[in-house]
Amino acid sequence: MASLASTRFASRDSTGRMRMLVLVAAIILVTGGLLSGVYRFAQNLKTEYRGTSEAGAFIAATLDHELDLRRQYLETLADEASELLSGRYTLNLDITRYLQPGPEKQGYQLARLPGFGPADQGLLTGSGAIPQTGSPEAHEMSMAMGLTPMFRALKRRDVHLPWVYYRSENDFVYVYPPPETPDGEARFYHVQDLAARTYAHAGPAANPTRTTVWSAVYDDAVGKGKIVTVSKPLYDHGRFMGVLNVDLALQTLVNTLKVRHIRHATESLVGKESGINLLQPDSAVLPASILAAPRGQPVGSGDTRYLVYPLKSANWSLVLEVDHRAMLWQAFRATLLLVGAIIASLACVVLLLLLVRAMRDMQEMSIRDGLTGLFNRRHFDEIAQREVAHSQRNGQWLGMAILDIDHFKKYNDFYGHQGGDDALQQVAGALRNAVRRATDGVFRVGGEEFAVLVQLNDPQHLASLMAQICEAVRVLVIPHEKSSWGKVTISLGATLIGPDNPLPLDTAYREADEALYEAKTAGRNRYMLSPAAARYAPALEPGEGTQHE
Repeated sequence: MASLASTRFASRDSTGRMRMLVLVAAIILVTGGLLSGVYRFAQNLKTEYRGTSEAGAFIAATLDHELDLRRQYLETLADEASELLSGRYTLNLDITRYLQPGPEKQGYQLARLPGFGPADQGLLTGSGAIPQTGSPEAHEMSMAMGLTPMFRALKRRDVHLPWVYYRSENDFVYVYPPPETPDGEARFYHVQDLAARTYAHAGPAANPTRTTVWSAVYDDAVGKGKIVTVSKPLYDHGRFMGVLNVDLALQTLVNTLKVRHIRHATESLVGKESGINLLQPDSAVLPASILAAPRGQPVGSGDTRYLVYPLKSANWSLVLEVDHRAMLWQAFRATLLLVGAIIASLACVVLLLLLVRAMRDMQEMSIRDGLTGLFNRRHFDEIAQREVAHSQRNGQWLGMAILDIDHFKKYNDFYGHQGGDDALQQVAGALRNAVRRATDGVFRVGGEEFAVLVQLNDPQHLASLMAQICEAVRVLVIPHEKSSWGKVTISLGATLIGPDNPLPLDTAYREADEALYEAKTAGRNRYMLSPAAARYAPALEPGEGTQHE
């Protein structure tokens, strides 16, 4: 059964439901937006590191290619040297005839061979006495000289090769191209000049497996800057002969590291075992736990992450030192579009909430009396029409009362309009307190005129309820000098709509208004019931304000 409250608040309920829907949508949007933002941020961070990892893998592959190219040079040189040492073909020239002693240098040096141009011959220097013609040492020198065409081809092919040379166990060195001193003279190499850098670490004691090895970074003796050397030991029938070497300028490695720009990362080459940075030997040693990390996977904590790529062609690892804070910021910037969309959506939701609230306020203002806060005449007409129709459909008893304040014009004239407004507000409050059930409603339908609608389970209760309303105003004891009662009172007329009295709205209103007129005629400060309502009223003791027809 529909109640008076449900019809009274029908318009408000629609606004409330809309506000609830908007609120639920806002909660879903905020929650979904936050979860989406966090997920997108994590994905963007993974994407940033994935891009960095791929760039690092590309640089490592390029670096491996460059280093492997030098290793292949050495393998080819070693194969050619073995052919020369085996005697399959030899240099048809007695080199010992062109070796010139240098007593002050405690050794010898190869002069310019006949028919050889500046680019056809390297520098050969040795320690001790000049080898004899046909000796093993002379044969080894012929082998070294026989490698000159390949040395020259490597130099032409790779302009970044400072030197290609052979260091013999028999205390001589053959270097191509021939280095010169600042005064233009050919430089004389002592054995010890190259032993520490390239010979010792590739010889039998340090390299028993006879593999290709790379040196640490060192300063070139002739001013070529920082270089590294890849060395290959040479054996003849199991006897150690010497070491073939190819130098590589450090700047070449640096340029290789810069082949692809990686944002927020610093590239370095680190020894796999030592943890020493080849490019910056004085920097802190990298812990073994970082060097042992999975290839290309970020490791570390704090503001720094490391990505490690072990190289195949050398005992080094490419290490990317990544600024983790910058990566976080980059991932956040990539998420800003989604964040902006979420903020814009929230702004729309807030505006929608404000609009719903404004609509609710406007609806409330359209059905409320601004002075008393009661429902107004417009809302009374709407609600009364619905309630009368509901009563006729469902056989529900409905009471309707019309009342006004006695001698209100005199009150206004004596106490002023402000006093009249105060009295109206107090009377409205008393009516609201007297009719406080959810199925009842109080309306201000005119200046000092009010209306009451009540749903009744028993029609006999109408009279007692009207008596309570009159008494609720009396107990306010609002002074009224121009009233015979000395205080503000009301006159009230009521009628009854129900199964035995199915009145239309205009008829019911007229009956209640006629009952009000009779209450005023009878002396005011009382209620009167219409004939239809009086049939159900219980017998009451005569007294002030309790009369009824």
